[in-house]
Amino acid sequence: MKIKLALVAIALVASTLISSRVSAVPDSWTFVTYYSDSSKTVEVGTMFTSCNGHRNVDGTRTLYMSIESGTCYPPTCTEAMTCWHNY
Repeated sequence: MKIKLALVAIALVASTLISSRVSAVPDSWTFVTYYSDSSKTVEVGTMFTSCNGHRNVDGTRTLYMSIESGTCYPPTCTEAMTCWHNY
């Protein structure tokens, strides 16, 4: 009985670790443009999160932003993001 209980516990831990690892990779890319104020005329920073989860931040992050995103599988493209995918 103790062996059976131990095997169930190991299986639960393994499934939790596997499911958390799988969900850590995003299913979409995101490109955020940050602006100096609410008029959104002066860009001050950007942040890109790729399909493999890597994040690149440049400049300053503010409360004023625009967000573009697309699916990774199959990939989508926009004018601002010319199929910029990192698989």
